Amino acid sequence: MAQSKNSQHVPLALYKKIIGTVPILTVDVVIVHRGKVLLHKRANEPYKGFWWTPGGRVFLGESPERAAVRKAREEVGLHVKLGGILGTLNAPETRWGIKSQTISIVYEARLITARQETVLDSQSTDVGWFSKIPSHTQKDVRKLLRKAGIR
Repeated sequence: MAQSKNSQHVPLALYKKIIGTVPILTVDVVIVHRGKVLLHKRANEPYKGFWWTPGGRVFLGESPERAAVRKAREEVGLHVKLGGILGTLNAPETRWGIKSQTISIVYEARLITARQETVLDSQSTDVGWFSKIPSHTQKDVRKLLRKAGIR
């Protein structure tokens, strides 16, 4: 595997060791606009095929708030302003045969531009704005969406 020019890249062998040793800190962003929430359908495990919120890993030296704004921009192409913390997600999972744990801080966010068009990255197979929680949304994500006013 070639070394990435991204300074945040962790070589796969080291990453496998890390995820089997300590929980990984991530963020998720519940983007609400005009009574609708933006969700994307996950392309990867865990929860492949489930509707979820944009999010991902917090980089070393990066605040969770900055990571949440970055993930909204990277995963769906939107610029957001964070509101409060809705809660956390605790996701035990198995990746590459290694038991691991991801702990995510979930933020509520609002669009800071009128633009609602989204783009998809490789982490998603579909994206949409929903006024109601769609079926095939993970149960803990459902709870957090309800806290944000989506039923």
